[in-house]
This record gives sequence, C-alpha cells and structure tokens, in this order.
Amino acid sequence: MSKSTTVPGTRAVPMVNGHAWEFSHNGWDYQVVCLNGSDQVRLSFRTSPDEQWAHGHTRPTNGRSAASVAREMYTYVTQA
Repeated sequence: MSKSTTVPGTRAVPMVNGHAWEFSHNGWDYQVVCLNGSDQVRLSFRTSPDEQWAHGHTRPTNGRSAASVAREMYTYVTQA
C-alpha cells in the first residue's frame, strides 16, 4: 500500500476501482469509500455486522486525496 492511501487507525479494504477503509468506534462500524475518478468521499456506518451500510455523510475532496479526506472523517468520528 502506498503512503498516500494509508489512513492511521483504519484498515484498508480491498476494492476494485477505488479505495475503502473501515474502522470501529464506540460499538459502531464505519466505512469510508472513494471510487476512482470521483471527487466525493462517502462515510457510511452500521451498528451490527449483520446490517447493511447506511449512508452517513459525503464530503467533496476539493482537489485533495481521498486518503486525506478519509483521515479527516476518521478524526471527526473518533473525537466527537
């Protein structure tokens, strides 16, 4: 994995045509996804591994890397 796609505190999830990271916080699972060519990064959540992912928030990259935006989302969730 290249340094530019590393998001500390998360685990990379294999994905074709994009990047995805997952992490858990306070009993909830979170997933951050960015498809190749997209200028949006999507944060989803679920309260149980048996549930489908629910959309939580979408943030534009504004020219930054998906990993940079994913790091922001991770920090926002874990420090809220």
